[in-house]
Amino acid sequence: AVRATNQTPLNGKYYTYRDWNTLSKLDVENWGSCYQWSKAESEKKAWEMIQSCNNRWKKEQQQSNINAETILEMVALCPSFVFGPPPPLPSSLKNDKIRIRENNSSSYSLTL
Repeated sequence: AVRATNQTPLNGKYYTYRDWNTLSKLDVENWGSCYQWSKAESEKKAWEMIQSCNNRWKKEQQQSNINAETILEMVALCPSFVFGPPPPLPSSLKNDKIRIRENNSSSYSLTL
């Protein structure tokens, strides 16, 4: 989740782990921006959860005088984009409680 469209690397040459998507936003008119935003936000939350767990375990180990090194590690693999047509809308989603907005037959948005 390193970049948004038209976002340049911090070092001006190539993207690194320090680069985060800071431009994409939730925009009902631009599903691509929403996709990029959601990738970045979900990865940030995952990293926060890992850090929180590791901090909690470290504190518990210190309080219990346990010397075991218990840590969680994480690797994030995010495809730059998923190509292809959207899958057919499941019949279970075709009801009165869900609003579906179709976009030129190439994508659709769900509002629950």
